[in-house]
Amino acid sequence: MWLRLLPVVLVVASAGIYHVSQKSLSRGGNPWAILTAAYFIAFFATRFLWAPWKSTISEAASLRSFLPGIVLLALSCVGIAAGYLLAYRGGWNVSTLFTITSTGSFLVVMSVGLFLFGEGVSFRIFAGVGLSLAGFLLMHWK
Repeated sequence: MWLRLLPVVLVVASAGIYHVSQKSLSRGGNPWAILTAAYFIAFFATRFLWAPWKSTISEAASLRSFLPGIVLLALSCVGIAAGYLLAYRGGWNVSTLFTITSTGSFLVVMSVGLFLFGEGVSFRIFAGVGLSLAGFLLMHWK
C-alpha cells in the first residue's frame, strides 16, 4: 500500500518545494538563465536515477519510440516553470496563483481524461468539480 502512495507523497512534497523556490527566485535575474540552470541540474539528477532503472527495452529504443511525447513533456515543463516564475515576478501571491492554476489544470485534465482517454464521469465527479469551484470562489471572493 505505501508503495502506491509514495509517488503521491513525492509529488506533494516536490510541489511545495517547487513553489517556495519559484517564489524566492522571482526577485531578479534572467528567468531563462534560471530555468536553464534548473534544467541542467535536473538533467544530471535524472541521468543519475536512470542508471539503476531496469527496463525491458533499451534506452535508445525508449527514447525513439516516445519522442513526440517526450518533446511535449519537455515543452510543458518549460511552460509550467516559466509561467509560475513570471507570474510570481508579476506580484502574484503563492496561495492565489496556486489555487487558480490548480483549478484550471483540474478542469483541463478532467476534460482530457473524459474526451481523450474515455475515462468515466459520475455524479460524484461532477459534485467534486462543483465543490472545487465553490471552494475556489469562496477563497477568492472580495
